[in-house]
Parts: sequence; C-alpha cells; structure tokens
Amino acid sequence: MKKQSFLFKQESVFKACIKALTKREFSIVDKDASVGRIQASSGSGIFEPKIMVEIHIEGTEDNTSSVNIRTKVVKQGLFSKKIDAFMEERFIDTLYKFISPRTSYFMEMNQLAANAA
Repeated sequence: MKKQSFLFKQESVFKACIKALTKREFSIVDKDASVGRIQASSGSGIFEPKIMVEIHIEGTEDNTSSVNIRTKVVKQGLFSKKIDAFMEERFIDTLYKFISPRTSYFMEMNQLAANAA
C-alpha cells in the first residue's frame, strides 16, 4: 500500500485520480466521490497482468487530502513479478503530473494577486 498527501481538496484529488487511472488505461469498476473511493482494473493479456487498484481519498478540514493506493495482482502475466509496488509508484507519478500544473497555476494566481495589492 502506498500513501501520499496533496495540498488540495478531496474533490479535486478525486477527479485527478480518475484522470490518472484513465491515462494509465485502467477501467473504472466502481467510484463513490462522497466517500472518496475508487476501484479500477487493468486489462490483461499474455504478457501483462490483470491488476485491481483500490484508492481511498481522505480529505481534511485544512484542504489537504491523503491518497491510499492498494494494488492487487489478480492474474500474473508471463513476465510480471513484483508489480504491485511498481504500479503504485507509476500511478503516483501520473497523479503528480495531473496535480502539478494546478499547483503552478495557483501559485501564479496568488503571485499576481499579491502584486496587484
């Protein structure tokens, strides 16, 4: 299991997780924004494993969110070993790519607002 914190509200992180899963070619099996839960699976082939991903997003009152990612290999592929931690890391990297532009955008907006004042 991998845990990561972000300085964004739960709703924003939830949407970014959906986009990141889609980018990584996962199919959304179940999602519930009210509790911050997403379940997804990857397709499987001869060389690729079938992987189930469960994501829990917990928001706090100070507009931060923690993301808990748990992967489970349901069916091993021909060359797949120790894929759980690797898939979690790849997902976190993709999630950062979706959130990082927002971070720089917000920083620019705050800087412009400070300069205008």
